[in-house]
Amino acid sequence: MRGSVAMTGKPVKVIRKKLRANVEHLDQLCAELRENLGSWRSEGELFACDLLLREVMLNAIMHGCPEASDSMVRCKLSFFSDGLQITVQDEGCGFDRNVWMARPYDPDKDSGRGLMIIRRYADRFRYNYSGNCLSIKKRLQSA
Repeated sequence: MRGSVAMTGKPVKVIRKKLRANVEHLDQLCAELRENLGSWRSEGELFACDLLLREVMLNAIMHGCPEASDSMVRCKLSFFSDGLQITVQDEGCGFDRNVWMARPYDPDKDSGRGLMIIRRYADRFRYNYSGNCLSIKKRLQSA
C-alpha cells in the first residue's frame, strides 16, 4: 500500500454489477470501465485500471467461488475526478490474507501473480476481515 489516496468528494459515477462467477462477462465489464474512464486518459492509466479489474475479478471467480456452482461475484466501480475505486466480493469463505501477503512472489508457482499485480498497480488496497472482499484505489490524472 502506498501513501495517502484521498479521493476528493463523492464519486462522479458508480456502477454496481452482480455477475455469475465465470469469465464470460469480463471483457464487457472492462470495456464499460474504459468507456467511463474517458478516451482522453493515457494508455498507461487505462491499462493499469483494466489490469487491476481483470485480476481482482479473476481471483474472485477462480479462487473465491466453488467450481460448478451458481456463485455470484459483486463488483462496484466508483469513479472520482481524481481516481477509481474497485470493490469486488465473492461468495467464498475467503482466505488468510496475512499469510499470503507475507509470502514473496515466486514466478515459478501458479499462485500469487494477482497479489503481485495489485501491489504493483494499485495505490491502496484492503481486504475485509474474512478475505472475500477486496477494495482497490487507483489515483488518476484529474479531468
